[in-house]
Amino acid sequence: MLLAGISIDASVLWRWLANHRSTQDDTIHIAFAATLLIVLGINIVFSSFLLSMFAAHQREHLTDESRDPQGARLVRETDSRPVLPPAVTRR
Repeated sequence: MLLAGISIDASVLWRWLANHRSTQDDTIHIAFAATLLIVLGINIVFSSFLLSMFAAHQREHLTDESRDPQGARLVRETDSRPVLPPAVTRR
């Protein structure tokens, strides 16, 4: 989206420069739509960055919860079922 908006705006600019900077009344709607595409593309880039930061924090939080206080793993990497510690026998 971002690249499409930039290329459309560049073509409008090229046409304006080719016409010796004369008025371009027929391209105002095209330029508006292209600028809208640029803004939406930038919004998507920053939103995806923000969401990836949230996801990284969530992954870190989940891996911290999967350890017991002694540092032993409670969840296997390939299995989502908890691994129970061996039973303690009383003497």
